[in-house]
Amino acid sequence: MRIAMHGPPLCRITAPGVLEMASDVGKVTADSRRVEPRDLFVALPGQHTHGIRFVGEAIRRGAAGVVLPEDAPVPAGVERWIRTSQPRLLYAHLAHAAYGHPSRQLKVVAVTGTNGKTTTVEWAAQLLNRAGIKARTIGTLTPYAETRGLTTPVAEDVARLMHRAAAEGAAVVLVEASSHALVQHRLAGVQLSLAAVTSLGRDHLDFHRRLAAYWAAKRRLVKQPLSAWFLAPREGVLLPSSQEPPWTGFAAHVCTRLVRFGPQGQVRIRPLGLSLQGLQAEVEIQSLKRRLRLPLLSDTALPSLEAAVALTWMLGVEPRQLMALLPHLDPVPGREEWYLVPGGPWVVVDYAHNPQALEHLLAGIRRLLPKSRLTTVFGGRGHRDRGKLPLMGEVASRYAQRVVVTTDSPYDEDPYELAQAILSRAPFGEWIEDRQSAILSAVWRSRAGDVVVVTGRGHETDQYGPKGRLNTGSDGEWLLSVLGARRYRPRQGSTVPRWKAWTLPARLGEGQ
Repeated sequence: MRIAMHGPPLCRITAPGVLEMASDVGKVTADSRRVEPRDLFVALPGQHTHGIRFVGEAIRRGAAGVVLPEDAPVPAGVERWIRTSQPRLLYAHLAHAAYGHPSRQLKVVAVTGTNGKTTTVEWAAQLLNRAGIKARTIGTLTPYAETRGLTTPVAEDVARLMHRAAAEGAAVVLVEASSHALVQHRLAGVQLSLAAVTSLGRDHLDFHRRLAAYWAAKRRLVKQPLSAWFLAPREGVLLPSSQEPPWTGFAAHVCTRLVRFGPQGQVRIRPLGLSLQGLQAEVEIQSLKRRLRLPLLSDTALPSLEAAVALTWMLGVEPRQLMALLPHLDPVPGREEWYLVPGGPWVVVDYAHNPQALEHLLAGIRRLLPKSRLTTVFGGRGHRDRGKLPLMGEVASRYAQRVVVTTDSPYDEDPYELAQAILSRAPFGEWIEDRQSAILSAVWRSRAGDVVVVTGRGHETDQYGPKGRLNTGSDGEWLLSVLGARRYRPRQGSTVPRWKAWTLPARLGEGQ
């Protein structure tokens, strides 16, 4: 990374990949609206505009200086500046230096993968906290105000959240690392202890264009970089135990301790029996083996649980303690949440938003309730890879008796056009534009024992349309408040509530 400075130095490079802020500089930001006196403004290229357009505003707000791409002209009136060949990379390092490098006080774990990131980090944090190791997470479930809706926040927000975690006495921070974030160096400047990859499938080709480029972005997290400025795990890497491509290529790039999870790994969970009382499984951690009843209603999330257990073990929790904790796990918000409508069907709410995740979810439900009629409710998001939508329609048609396509954050795109991409491979599917009406229609036309699967939004409470962000509440919240559904969690000795089944004509006759 090439760096040139002008005026009194804004930072000082103390070693390759290590820098310190000048004492008269405050925080670092790439958002001119956040600039306060003495801050350093970073002018980054964006999707629709370039940060250099806002240098004047940053200076008027009292910015101490500006970071610019090396080929950008220096705007008039800027006396202290840095020009660099890697503005995003330098931005991340400066952001962490401004907070005193908080990751040096923590064990930081980064988890990437097409599916399973959120479930893995949240379950790992549960296990760590219950084992007496204070852990925090940064990712999809972090409040919108802290991340601006990004799975992996921008570098200045990552640094601020890690600084807060360290100040609160946390020992471990687990971060979801999206492929966008890895390409854009949002985690650069972090002293990374462990890295994990949960799964690989198709997603985000609107950004990466090619599947090979998407997987290469994921591989950045585990490989040994050529320069100290780039992110690198210091203490270990966790991968699935598969010996097939592309996992062999991932393993070949690992230059630190390698731990595997899955059928041939050091941590593995083998399902033995599945019922509405939970999943009976054989759990093996290194050489310790136990039979446990896990509070899960399918085996879909087992790879995420294996990864969470493996990470917790790598961080020092003993296998015997982990075995005692596993039966008491709580579900992850918006991930395979089960609800029971009084007298009506089961409703499963999940975040699945790509073909692989949807197929795993529906196949798991089929194994649990093979005789139930299945209805899926989901939509296509705007500004995303449209190529996956027909594949999702095909998956839904293969497993479900009824497919209802609805709206899911179209942004400024036509939701009907997005729906048609799904319906092109779901010949018996139907389109109901309003999401809550679509869920209601699916529930009303289902009977007790049937299953309605609502996917795409999970825990999310906001939808994004042409008029911006609209708070509609999450799908689960709506089921609880409007349909009177009850959350169902399998526990030892738990029983399924029984209600007298209602019929659609009876409900309609009551004016409901």
